[in-house]
Amino acid sequence: MAYNPTEFKIMRIKRNLNQKQMAKILKMSYINYNLKENGKRPFSLEDIDKLKKNEEVLLTNPEILTIFFND
Repeated sequence: MAYNPTEFKIMRIKRNLNQKQMAKILKMSYINYNLKENGKRPFSLEDIDKLKKNEEVLLTNPEILTIFFND
């Protein structure tokens, strides 16, 4: 995966979510979430699936490709 932290942050901000809210959605600590958002740890496919299915996020397939798989 070629993670793009800038695109991920843009997506989160457009949805009016902060990092603590995203951590709660993903059921992880704020610290762990922050490391993932900043590219220090990878997001798992399970994390991506949670973001796709969550009503507050509803990550679309084009967004997934841009954020996680675009080289």
